[in-house]
Amino acid sequence: MPISYPKGAQAALVLVSLVMVLGGCASMGSRHRVKTGEEVRLHYTCRLQNGEIVATTDKDVAEDPSQPKSSLFDPKTEYGAPVFVAGSGIGGPAPLMKLQPFESEIGAQLTRAIVGLELGKEEKVEIASAMQMGLTEGDRFLSVARIRPDKPKEHRMTWEEYRKAYGKEPVVGQEAFSLGPVTGEVVSVEGSDVVLRLSVEEGGSLDMALGKAVYHNKEDDFDIVIDAHVGDLVRTGWLVGRIVEVGDQTITIDYGHPLGGETLTCDVLAESPEDQAEKNIEK
Repeated sequence: MPISYPKGAQAALVLVSLVMVLGGCASMGSRHRVKTGEEVRLHYTCRLQNGEIVATTDKDVAEDPSQPKSSLFDPKTEYGAPVFVAGSGIGGPAPLMKLQPFESEIGAQLTRAIVGLELGKEEKVEIASAMQMGLTEGDRFLSVARIRPDKPKEHRMTWEEYRKAYGKEPVVGQEAFSLGPVTGEVVSVEGSDVVLRLSVEEGGSLDMALGKAVYHNKEDDFDIVIDAHVGDLVRTGWLVGRIVEVGDQTITIDYGHPLGGETLTCDVLAESPEDQAEKNIEK
């Protein structure tokens, strides 16, 4: 049996319902979506498909050892969310080079990806980029030595150079440094000169930008051979490339694709620059 209400009560219920509907609409309407041309401060962390981090604006994420980092990740001395213009396709100052830097390309692609996202809400987006056009072969490809032969084991330097490099006074028999398979020992202090002798572990290796550097010991010198593989992503300075050829003597890297041909998954949070300024004042 339907429930009947007095006329006054019915009017009140209608008014309450109307207020709730209008309130809901106002709430939905108050959600601000990022518009093309709008300045936003962008927090982001981007990962390869295997989950390894390649770039972040978050210092805590960068310094968290539990979050795996790719060899493409470049630690910074300072972190912070940059201000971008949404939809601009510009990820920072125009580079004075023909090749697009890796992190500038990430920023450029993110400016496009955030258009339409809700301001102040963390979202997940995917970004990718096309092969860079207008490059000559000389611009795009770089060949580097795979074998670094006949590296001398004996090094001579001044006292001042030694102090600056190792932060201590030289003493005969002192271990100056130890880095992976290489150890340097002071074997002579002659006047103002310091002589170091390197001990090299045969077959020992160090991780380098182009792959593992394998050390081969000889009597008075040593060779370094880069264990590189076709298809590996590498980072050299601002640029990311992909190894396309490994010969007996050289390695060829293709820098034509700013993101190395990868699709990145990024956690992003766009906010107004004013909101961030207010947070800084509150701190």
